[in-house]
Amino acid sequence: MSPTIPDRSRRHGRLFAALPAAANGLGGLVLLLASVSGTTPAESDTERTKLLATNACVACNLSRADLSGLNLLGADLRGARLDAARLGAATLTAARLEGASLAGADLRGTVLGGVDLRDANLAGAALDGAFLTRAVLVGAIFRGATLTKARLDGANLEAADLENVNLRGADLHGARMFFAEITGARLEGADLGAADLDADALAGAVTDTTTTCPNFQPGPCSR
Repeated sequence: MSPTIPDRSRRHGRLFAALPAAANGLGGLVLLLASVSGTTPAESDTERTKLLATNACVACNLSRADLSGLNLLGADLRGARLDAARLGAATLTAARLEGASLAGADLRGTVLGGVDLRDANLAGAALDGAFLTRAVLVGAIFRGATLTKARLDGANLEAADLENVNLRGADLHGARMFFAEITGARLEGADLGAADLDADALAGAVTDTTTTCPNFQPGPCSR
């Protein structure tokens, strides 16, 4: 049974597309998000305390919060705002983040194995070296994000927006990528062995001889 393509126009109001040119790049995006989030340090601290005490903070505002290195295994953060939050090297294995916004967040080296990030907004986020094995990323927005050397093996990326995303050296072995938008995605050095995606879509991505194609042959990948 073919998966259903979600309505992209409803996902987070296309936040990244609406940002002005001044926000290009992670640094500019973080600064812009900090200026418009409206979150005071006191509010963020209160929500952070709640999260640490209960391992849950549904629909709360943790924008710009420092959660780096924390153990948040199985945390319930559905619909939470984590824009520009610092989550580097944190453990979020099996956490629930459906519909959460992590635009411009620092997730470098974060452990996100089996996490549920369906319909989440990760525009402009830094996920270099992140561990996303078997993560549910259906309909997630990654536009402007970096995922160099990230582990995405076995992840479900159906209908995810990966346009122009940097995935150099990423492990996408066996990933499900039906209807994923990967036009302009940088896949040099990436492992796409056994990945399930449309060949026409892959033709619009950037691959080279260091790319392992879905048929396990070296790139460039084409029909």
